[in-house]
Amino acid sequence: LPGDGSVIEQAGGYSDWLARGGSLSPTETAPVAGIAPAVKAETIKPPAPEPGQARKKLSYKDQRELDALPARLESLEQRQHALEQRISEPNFYQQEHDQVQAILSELSTVQTELEVALERWIELADNA
Repeated sequence: LPGDGSVIEQAGGYSDWLARGGSLSPTETAPVAGIAPAVKAETIKPPAPEPGQARKKLSYKDQRELDALPARLESLEQRQHALEQRISEPNFYQQEHDQVQAILSELSTVQTELEVALERWIELADNA
């Protein structure tokens, strides 16, 4: 049947096929051994969990952590923004070296915490 994904080998190229009539009739579409029929992308669905294998729910602790993470992410992003604002001030690097290093170190720490929190949020959200 046309459109079932089977392949028919013919001698020649596309122009030769057109010269022979260029149509697929039901008699021409014999499946070739060893080649699986093509499947359209919209017909592929993720496998449904078997009745005995329902998706795991998050533990109480993980669910609470997931619920608290958006507020933590917001707080870290605000702190990061505030530190970046201080660093972008024209007089920032004219301060004492220790003060500059402390702020740059804090920014680095906040960025690391933000990345870790984002990864944890993604992990928990995928399991939820």
